[in-house]
Amino acid sequence: ALGLGLGLGGSIRFDTGCTRVRARSSIRFDTGCTGVRARARRLSQIRHRLALLADLPRLLAHARHGRCSGLGLVKLVDSLERIRSWPTLDKVESRELTELLLALRKGTPDCSQILAQIDREALEAQDSVAGLVATEHVFCEVHAARVAVTEVECELDDRLVVLRRSTGIENLQLWRQGTESCLVQTDTDTAVPGGWVLVGSTQKTKRWKVPELTRGAHELRWRKAQLADAAAAGWSDLQLGLVREFGESIQLTAEKVSQLDCLQSLATVSGQPGWCKPQFYESDSCSIELLAGRHPVLEARIAPRQYVPNDITLKRGQTCVVISGANMGGKSSLMRMVCLLTAMAHTGVRVPAAKLRIGGVLDAILARMPLTDSQSYGSSFLAEMSEVRFGQSVSQSASQSVSQPASQSVSELSLIHI
Repeated sequence: ALGLGLGLGGSIRFDTGCTRVRARSSIRFDTGCTGVRARARRLSQIRHRLALLADLPRLLAHARHGRCSGLGLVKLVDSLERIRSWPTLDKVESRELTELLLALRKGTPDCSQILAQIDREALEAQDSVAGLVATEHVFCEVHAARVAVTEVECELDDRLVVLRRSTGIENLQLWRQGTESCLVQTDTDTAVPGGWVLVGSTQKTKRWKVPELTRGAHELRWRKAQLADAAAAGWSDLQLGLVREFGESIQLTAEKVSQLDCLQSLATVSGQPGWCKPQFYESDSCSIELLAGRHPVLEARIAPRQYVPNDITLKRGQTCVVISGANMGGKSSLMRMVCLLTAMAHTGVRVPAAKLRIGGVLDAILARMPLTDSQSYGSSFLAEMSEVRFGQSVSQSASQSVSQPASQSVSELSLIHI
């Protein structure tokens, strides 16, 4: 998420347990966040608008495979229409944010014609077959299947009228539910012909299978199955047509929304007390000076003012720090905090610390991750030392390395090296 529009680029390589994250050498501070952070009202407007949007990438991916539900398709189009109708924010000082909002309004495609082909009430009633607005020219196969179902139902109603006359049972009704759509329902005390088969009953009614309606019942089930297949094909065609015509534009809109979401999230946390602006200065050797640093994730999970901040200084003559302590003492959290705050500083955002000064620009962050031991590779200690040696061979003059643990034999030690 930190890489969305904030200057963190490059690639991630997994080589022998080492993770190498390369960052761009050009640093830009306050990338679109300053103007938003200074005005909480406009920031809350952006947050409120984003909260009303659906998950555009997920719905678009489902539509590409023809697996998006009818309500999902409605949410996708509704979200695009909301973006198109966003009002302009006044007095936004960030040029990048202004251009991003303008690009969203102008670049979002108009998919409103899709909604004209969808019946919202039917979809809300969980009836996807009736959710398509079909005519002789639009979804003609669905329309033809519906006409066929209606004709069979009318024929059954006519047969029921004839059955009432022949049996003398005036309150004879068709009972439609599930697959048993052509059962005849009568009162409990009503006498019926001998060929009728009792299927079910309640305290007041009885339901019968009537030989005169059996053929019509089979035909009705067959016609309804054809209608369901035609509706499924219609939904698939509607989704694929949407993707074919607007897929690329929707993808670009989703990327811009992700950038806006990331910017407003970083602006929100950057405006909290205790977050400082990192300072970069020119230096012949890389150095890090962190005062009262805090891990943002852990700080948000514990009670206020219970987080114990930590200080770290890495510079020429002190390029390595060995951290010792008991299990669950916070060694790994400290190393992750240093790496995370360093990466955040290189993206140009504020960090949870009293002060962070970095000399030079780091080229990479190397992290040694414990892997599953295998006897085919020899001793685990040799495998770990080989990974550490590989990390040293690929690290350059301006890089940061963390290792945890250095080996199982000294599992209480952790290492930070710059």
